[in-house]
Amino acid sequence: MALPKGINRVKLKHLVLFCRQLAISIKAGLPLMNALTALSKQMSNANLRKIIDGISRRLESGATFAEAVKFYKDAFPLFFLESIRVGEISGRLDETLADLADYLEKQQELVRKVKSALIYPCIQLTVALGVVCLLTALFGGFETLIIAFYILIVAFFLLYFLISWAKTTKKGKRALASFKLSLPLIGSLTRRIAMVRFSRSLSLMLSSAIPVNKALEQAASTTGNMVIQEEIEKAKWGLSQGKSLTESLGKTTQIPPLVMEMISVGEQTGKTDETLKRVADWYEDSVDNTLRLLPKIITPVMTIVVGLIVAYVVIKFYIGTYLSIFRPLDI
Repeated sequence: MALPKGINRVKLKHLVLFCRQLAISIKAGLPLMNALTALSKQMSNANLRKIIDGISRRLESGATFAEAVKFYKDAFPLFFLESIRVGEISGRLDETLADLADYLEKQQELVRKVKSALIYPCIQLTVALGVVCLLTALFGGFETLIIAFYILIVAFFLLYFLISWAKTTKKGKRALASFKLSLPLIGSLTRRIAMVRFSRSLSLMLSSAIPVNKALEQAASTTGNMVIQEEIEKAKWGLSQGKSLTESLGKTTQIPPLVMEMISVGEQTGKTDETLKRVADWYEDSVDNTLRLLPKIITPVMTIVVGLIVAYVVIKFYIGTYLSIFRPLDI
């Protein structure tokens, strides 16, 4: 079902605010309708305010909170809808919303760290391109610079078009996901980020008493990588046959042994959700360490690449000048 006109998918930062404030209001004893009305009045985001008002209207019509939220299902993540439904049935809606807020804040922080880590390499790349353009203009002339500039622009838009087109097909998405996993450093970082998301979301849903087969499917969708997601989803067949989570995930190639071992320990102790939360914390620390080291790794690589390009431009210029001076005159 498409979203109503004028309604868009809720951004992560706004969803965190919605969950946190609604959890606080309900825990304080405020009726759900009153809490939503108060939240709508102080919500600065127009898109989420429209959704809250729509949910309120459906509550007035006799719908449950989960049913009202589900009307806007394309505006929210799947695990959010399922968590709300289970939380309302169990009478733990305030606790569920607080847990969702904690989880989403962790996700938001992870995204922020990744973006922050990429800023410095992007600046370095921009400076490097500027240096190359300057040297090209200095040694090769303005016409050469214009030609190089147009080549870069065409190459950029061609790459952007190919990636955008690939994202519209299932095979294209799988190919991009597989390529990302095959890259040095980036592939390892992508796997660890996927494990953070998978472990934390599965922990959240299991602690909310969501059935393990449904929890696994929805946790797989949070990984952000289609190859890893499809590998995890294969485990649903094992669960449907009555196998344990460890046995079902045992044949997947994208789940690290550490995660498998911790899930096994969690199932044996009956604390799988807590164990998965510790796994997510461990991988998040690992991602943090890699992101802190990323600029230190990229800086020497960029320096070498720029040095080679500069050397090529300079040598090409001097060889051309030498040949033009000493070339024998035609008789």
